[in-house]
Amino acid sequence: MDDEDIFDEFGAPSFNAEKYTVDQFSKKSDERVRVQYKELIEWKASAASQLKKQVFHNYPEFISTSKEIAHLEVDMLDMRNLLSEIASTMKGLQQISMSYQHYKTYSPQSTPLVSGQKTVSSSSYAPPSALSSTEVQWVLSVPDKLDVLISERHFSEAVEVINRVREIFKTHATLITALSTYNTLNATKDDIESRIVRLSEALSRELQNPLLTPTQVMSVITQMLALGLADSARSIFLSTRTKKIRRDARRLRYEGDLQLYISSLAKLVCNSISNTCDDFRLCFPQ
Repeated sequence: MDDEDIFDEFGAPSFNAEKYTVDQFSKKSDERVRVQYKELIEWKASAASQLKKQVFHNYPEFISTSKEIAHLEVDMLDMRNLLSEIASTMKGLQQISMSYQHYKTYSPQSTPLVSGQKTVSSSSYAPPSALSSTEVQWVLSVPDKLDVLISERHFSEAVEVINRVREIFKTHATLITALSTYNTLNATKDDIESRIVRLSEALSRELQNPLLTPTQVMSVITQMLALGLADSARSIFLSTRTKKIRRDARRLRYEGDLQLYISSLAKLVCNSISNTCDDFRLCFPQ
């Protein structure tokens, strides 16, 4: 039996290893068992050799197929992002349409509204300025943008995004309130607030880094002030400087001359406090 036949036999779905062993080795002479064992070893070596050849032969095709799969995955990801953007835009447009109908209902020409025992003038329900579909789509994408910017430590860009979305919410406050009746934009606002909390925590940790240069410290504080974290920024700034002064003081070595040690310590502390005051006035001008 040649190699191909034996490989076909071993690879058949009906092959039973236990039955094959009994048939080949039971009630056989020692010589026949040794011959059969030697053949099995040779078949094993032949199978390993053919396997290596097949791997080597198919390796370029495997690499090519892997690259094609990677390209397809990228294309699928792009398509998914595109479909998500389209879906977000459609939802935003739908919300705008529903909100417009809501405010149209309560326009000054309509009948006054009765709330409980009080009559509410419909003139207070003036239609708000329109929120463009581009702005709606951008607002809905803000949580994902902030995730990327925070993870990549692009804090200044993240603050700019937050300031812009806050300005949109402020400019279209009445419309945003109406749209919040529908869950999509309301959920997006909650997602944005959670990202703001993450960014605030990241900036707080960054400000506690004793290795920051004065320019970097001022940049972090500016970003925290833009987020309305003035009190937290002041507290962390002063706490970090206090730890630095104490650490520098502990590094002073006492070499037996008490007067020289006290003089050096006083100079260190006074200079550090003076520098801290100057930096504080620069970082917190108000």
